[in-house]
Amino acid sequence: PRRPTHDYVRASDDRARLSASDEAAIHELLARRLTAKIAREFDTADAVRDELRKVGVEVIDRDKLWRVVRPQALPSAAAPHPPPRPAAIPAAPPGGDRGGGVLPALVPGVPYEQQHDYRCSSDPAELRQVDLGGVHELLARRLAAKKGRQYELADEMRLALRERYAVEVFDRDKLWRVVPPSAGGGAAGASEWQRAAPL
Repeated sequence: PRRPTHDYVRASDDRARLSASDEAAIHELLARRLTAKIAREFDTADAVRDELRKVGVEVIDRDKLWRVVRPQALPSAAAPHPPPRPAAIPAAPPGGDRGGGVLPALVPGVPYEQQHDYRCSSDPAELRQVDLGGVHELLARRLAAKKGRQYELADEMRLALRERYAVEVFDRDKLWRVVPPSAGGGAAGASEWQRAAPL
């Protein structure tokens, strides 16, 4: 496909690596901005400039230049990477079935994050040290437990999320987020299932 037309040139000292999709998106925005300026739709042109800034691109109108100033903001940099596979959760807690405590089955081959309806409200920087695969698996299994009316097990999984991953779940809002561990927390308050089950 033909590249959208505009008269901006990439700055010669810009060495940021761009994927084909990043470059196409930038050219599309630059063309939209130029079209808006020609039509004297300056509010629209400013809004497009703000969109460019959000994806890490600065426009220098006087020189008709553009450059990447924040490569980490490019769409390809923000694309989610598949989380590492967490250690498997056993089919049932050691010690037998306590109150229907068999762990709920999940749909094979479907990513854990697609098997629950909770959204993360943490800043991306807070997620760097979090095992997202483990969090999404427990959220998915917890939802399955609640649907199966295994409320005690769901409560234990909520505690496991809090104590193993420093994640708090807000059921009413369907949100989860990373929170600092509470003073004196940790495995001391864990249930028998949490201490025994290798998550």
